[in-house]
Amino acid sequence: MSRRGTFARLVVAWVGAVGAGAPLHGQAPAQGGLDPALRDAFARFDAGDRDAARAAVEALAAAKRADPGYTMLVGTLWLMRAEWKQAEPHVRAALQKLPDFAPAHNALAVVLLQTSRPEEAEKVLRPAVARFAADPVFGELAFHLAMACAMVNKRLEASDWFEKAIALSPGNAINHFSLAENELNLHRLERAEQSFRRAMELDPPHPDARWKLAVTLAEAGRPADAEPLFAAALSSGPPKSRLSAAYRFGVFLFERERHAEALPLLQSVTKGKPDDRMAWNYQARTLRALGRKEEAAAALVRYRELQAAADRDENEFLLSLIRDKLAPPDGKVVPERG
Repeated sequence: MSRRGTFARLVVAWVGAVGAGAPLHGQAPAQGGLDPALRDAFARFDAGDRDAARAAVEALAAAKRADPGYTMLVGTLWLMRAEWKQAEPHVRAALQKLPDFAPAHNALAVVLLQTSRPEEAEKVLRPAVARFAADPVFGELAFHLAMACAMVNKRLEASDWFEKAIALSPGNAINHFSLAENELNLHRLERAEQSFRRAMELDPPHPDARWKLAVTLAEAGRPADAEPLFAAALSSGPPKSRLSAAYRFGVFLFERERHAEALPLLQSVTKGKPDDRMAWNYQARTLRALGRKEEAAAALVRYRELQAAADRDENEFLLSLIRDKLAPPDGKVVPERG
């Protein structure tokens, strides 16, 4: 089960229990947390009727605004679907009314991390890990604090928190995989190798562990060990993972001047992920090395188009952060001075 699925299962179980009358930390019981109408609305969303389903969910949530368990459930169900902006107001409202409920802190942290606000997530998580050390959700809090630390380059501390999460859930491959990635960024290659191997060997394994291990071995100067892992990763795991493996294997071969072998791998990536600008970049370089100048030029044009779009998106994101910082707390527009 995915991390979001595990967390959601905890919340849904809690809402059901509290809805049946079981109190939580002195909070009033939630009523009707497992509303069939809510299940139906989310089923419509999952079936593709998204705008109407959103409106139905929000209407149901508004009608039960006084019920914190219901609010928490709505936020969690949005979170499960990676609808971070939709989830945020619900998890914030739930946290205000359920300050003693550890999953509410965790849910808000997830939203903040997934919307590139690690500093805010860290502020939520640090008091939460101190307060809820004995709570079943502590492992999730520790994992997310590790992610927040990694995202703001506190990587040594991130490793400590990943290890705490592993101690609580040693069979969860994503814990080992995330530690391994952090160790790779620290260039502690032996530790990264050990954790990627563990993430690859667990049942279920992490889908990206095999090719990430290959990247680690290549960086450690062991290309002969890396190559068979790259090759095996091309046919294992979900399509997204196989494309990632193809890209990294293509780069690996390009860097060793094995251009004819690299090209079909890179072409498979640009076909499967036509907006992957770095794959277009390496495809252009590979075609040029093979003397196919016209094709190389066309691939380079595509890379530049995608890079320009990425630059625009990054600028807009940064401007949105500035606007948020400048916005007054009450949300009112500050009048210009005449």
